[in-house]
Formats: sequence, C-alpha cells, structure tokens
Amino acid sequence: MSKLILILVVGGFAIYGVTNMTLNKNVTQGSQNSYDNYSYNQARNIANSVAEMALSQLADSSSWRVTTPTTISVFGGIAIYTVVDSTAGSPIASLQVPAFSPKMVFGGWDGGQQQQQNNNGNGNNNGN
Repeated sequence: MSKLILILVVGGFAIYGVTNMTLNKNVTQGSQNSYDNYSYNQARNIANSVAEMALSQLADSSSWRVTTPTTISVFGGIAIYTVVDSTAGSPIASLQVPAFSPKMVFGGWDGGQQQQQNNNGNGNNNGN
C-alpha cells in the first residue's frame, strides 16, 4: 500500500513538473513574441515618420537631395535615409528609409546599433 502511495505522489510531482516547465516556456515565448512585435511596429513607425519628414522637405524644395546615407535618431530608434534621383536627369526622386528600433542588449539599450550591425539593414526591424 505504501509503495502505491509513493508511486502516486512521485508521479504527481513529475506530471506537475513537466506541466509547469511547459507553461513557463509558453509564457516566455509569448513575451518574446510580444516584444518582437512591438519592436517591429516601432521600427515601422520610425521609418514612416522619417519618410514623412523627408517628403515634407522634398515638397518644400523639389531639388533637395541627400545622396549619402544620413542617420537620424527618432523615438528612441534610428533611421538611415537617402533621397536620390530615380534616373539621371529625372525630376522623380527615390526615397529609402530603413529604420531600427532599440533592442535590449545585455540589459542595456544600444540605440539599435547592434541590430543594424547584425542585420545589415535586412532584418525584422527593417522599416522599408
């Protein structure tokens, strides 16, 4: 009888342990998904804001161009933008604005620099 009770108690603890570990893993993954989604949306908002600022400047002066990549810090993240002619001699301008939201790296904010180096502008936080 005591062996049966021992088996039931140990089995109950084992089931509880496995269930608890699974739930903890799911909660952790859900938190990471939420953080990634927030970072992606923040990068997209940064890119949209910088694009609107550049389009406003372009509307004020149709000859305004930024041929070298220019970095601007907005909303705690960074965006790198260029405004160039789409074809030589054309009055149509091309605007490119990849943006990076701040990522937490080793417990500190690095202003998106680490994300930019890791993804070279092609990661999930690319706000084109």
